Amino acid sequence: MIFARKVPSEARSAYTLDAWSAILTGVYTGSIIPFYLVVAREKLHASPMLVALIVASPFAGNLFSLLWANLMEGRRKMPFATIPWLVGRGFLVLLAITTTPLPYSLIISLSMFITTISSPAYAAIMKDVYPDRQRGRIMGYARVLLAFFQIAATFISGILLKVVGYRVIFPVGAIFGVASAWVFGRIKTSPPTQIEIAGRKGFGQFLMSAFRILKEDHGFRWFALSVVVFGFGVLAVSPLYPIFQVDRLHISYSQVAVLTSVTNIFWMVSFIFWGRYIEKRGSLRATVITVLLAILCPVNYFVAGLFSQPSFWMLIPSAVLFGITNAGIELAYFNTVLDFSDDTTTSRYQALFAFLLGSRGMVAPFVGAAVVDTLEARSVDTIYVFAFASVIMLIGAFMQVIGLRRSNARIK
Repeated sequence: MIFARKVPSEARSAYTLDAWSAILTGVYTGSIIPFYLVVAREKLHASPMLVALIVASPFAGNLFSLLWANLMEGRRKMPFATIPWLVGRGFLVLLAITTTPLPYSLIISLSMFITTISSPAYAAIMKDVYPDRQRGRIMGYARVLLAFFQIAATFISGILLKVVGYRVIFPVGAIFGVASAWVFGRIKTSPPTQIEIAGRKGFGQFLMSAFRILKEDHGFRWFALSVVVFGFGVLAVSPLYPIFQVDRLHISYSQVAVLTSVTNIFWMVSFIFWGRYIEKRGSLRATVITVLLAILCPVNYFVAGLFSQPSFWMLIPSAVLFGITNAGIELAYFNTVLDFSDDTTTSRYQALFAFLLGSRGMVAPFVGAAVVDTLEARSVDTIYVFAFASVIMLIGAFMQVIGLRRSNARIK
């Protein structure tokens, strides 16, 4: 397997299976993720609220992360990751029989809801199988493979969607997603210790101990709240991206594939950079840089919207930035949470973080969709939602800068 020689020998077996799983995941995500919102809007004429429902659905799953993490305590972690993946991804096969926007949106939303529940288990597994100091770099290697095959799958799917349609492409992609979960499930993980088994708590007690983290761990509290504010701006504008692409640009599947491929190429390359950067400079500093860059994405759409006849080529800068920042945020957020936690509290920290993201994600997309509906009803250009989101993201980024300075002061 590529990059395997750069992985420490004790983690090489896990990396090999993780890498194969990433390859299959790349085919799954590349076949579905870049297109499902555009299909909803352009092919099925889904309303802004249905688009917002799809965007918010993964975050609804995050709301159950604390319950899932509590059930997982003192037990083997792997089933708590693979079962949601198998069920949620397999559920997308039902898209083969959908022809109207409501069932289409509900199937995708339920799939995203189920698969997202696995995040605490996945975090615990990554902390278990990869050494702390090399984890960001090793995960970056697997993400490079995922991105490469996602690019290929996106390019091919963008062509085939015109020929056979989403009712064929999406279910086939889902089968690759199920296969990915099966391969990942073969990774050998450590059994729960006697201390973990004896330390099982009832859900109420577990919930109190999880939220106590925000009171006792000041560094994590500052990090988590800044992510919530920044992400609110990101998610508030998320429903508008496909709406802008379809309604203003009349974008084709091939053009979606071009933008997505540009994003994925930079996403793929950036994983190598961010993995090494995190190893040398730390995940919190990487977070600050990525969120500052991410603000330029809605700014790019706002500027493009100022033109009477915008071209999809105007969105290339944001496609590049989406790739760079998505890779950085994915690795930085994940490793920052793991850095704050220890071996016994990883799932609790990750579940709490996911719960906060879920709370934010259940509100922000609907706020953005409501603002879009309101502006359209009053014949006001919806591009001002991009400016609104940029301001919120800037506030979150400012909080991240302050958090980094306080973290550095504590270290000194």
